[in-house]
Amino acid sequence: SAERKDEWFEHLPKCGGPEAGPGLAKLLEDHDMRWIAAQALLELEGADGIRRVLSALPANDKAYGDQELFDEVAFFCTRHVAKMKSGRAARQDALASGLLRDRPLATATAAMCLKDLGGSDVLPALKRVVTVNTPLPGWKGAATVGGVVKQAMAEIARRGE
Repeated sequence: SAERKDEWFEHLPKCGGPEAGPGLAKLLEDHDMRWIAAQALLELEGADGIRRVLSALPANDKAYGDQELFDEVAFFCTRHVAKMKSGRAARQDALASGLLRDRPLATATAAMCLKDLGGSDVLPALKRVVTVNTPLPGWKGAATVGGVVKQAMAEIARRGE
């Protein structure tokens, strides 16, 4: 019910302690709870939370409407990953670990976050997945994983970091 979901949204960010991680990771499978659980994991585990989020995202989720997934991932990257207290290198390493050919949603999420956070040292990891042409339902336009990776690589090269 909508009332129950509202209760979850109110209480989920308050979950704490190492025992909370696995339960929060399971919520990443739920379309409605995914990003609030991801935020709670980042707050709980820092850069290790990035790894847990990326490894627990579903391999493919067709539940998203037009551009909804893009907007949610953009919010996750700019509002949560970018503002974490963990150092930049730790966040880059955690994101690069999520660039996996068989995990399109995790790879697109990692690449989108690396677009703003990554430096030239992550380009080899991005190059390994640039040819993944898996479509991304709910991403603006007719996006593919490789297209998102190419955008990240272009932005990193433009910044010259």
